[in-house]
Amino acid sequence: MLDHFPLDSAGIGLSDLARASCKNKATVYRYLCELESNAFVEQDHETRKYRVGPALTRLAQGRKRQGGAREVIAPIVAALSARLNSWAILFDAADGSATPVALYHEGVAEDAGRVPIGSRLSLKGSSTGIVCHAFGNGFDTPEALKNAVLHCRHAGMARTPGAQAGALQSLSAPVFGSSGDLAFVATLVLPASDAHGHSIDTHETALCLTATAATVAIGGQPMQFHPSRRLQ
Repeated sequence: MLDHFPLDSAGIGLSDLARASCKNKATVYRYLCELESNAFVEQDHETRKYRVGPALTRLAQGRKRQGGAREVIAPIVAALSARLNSWAILFDAADGSATPVALYHEGVAEDAGRVPIGSRLSLKGSSTGIVCHAFGNGFDTPEALKNAVLHCRHAGMARTPGAQAGALQSLSAPVFGSSGDLAFVATLVLPASDAHGHSIDTHETALCLTATAATVAIGGQPMQFHPSRRLQ
């Protein structure tokens, strides 16, 4: 139904919308009432025409801002991947989930098909998921994740949970937006036994510094993290 709305603010009348959608007026009116109740459309009380509502306008503005932030952060994540000769993934976490939006190998952007770009990552059993639990929008944390979440909040990054770690492990750190909320997660994927001569502490420190730089780059306030310190 929304595809038939004009892009300008003039709006469209009920009859015109019924013709454009090939539906009868009663059906179109029911759709419009539902859309209006959620602020997706609004009616001009003088012309009686309908136009796109504030909810869609805010959503479009938010997506535009988030896309711009991603363009700013991506080179920072690529540089981390190049420095450590590793895989790096940038996840969009603004809506409380983790959606991969960029993938790099040794600093080079890779085929999106290697990671389900645009799909949502399970928030259990991954370092990215722990970051979302620790810094996201109030997830109910399973008992098994509580210690990992506490450590992540203290250290500013997370490792792959032990039961899930195998030949590969991942390290993840949060990137905060200007509102102070979790915006992105930067994740390193590397062999459990690093083959490039970098210690795990080097990876952790580099990741936290990268996340801090990315946070500052998009106007966020970085937190003080201590990746080398473990909770007792």
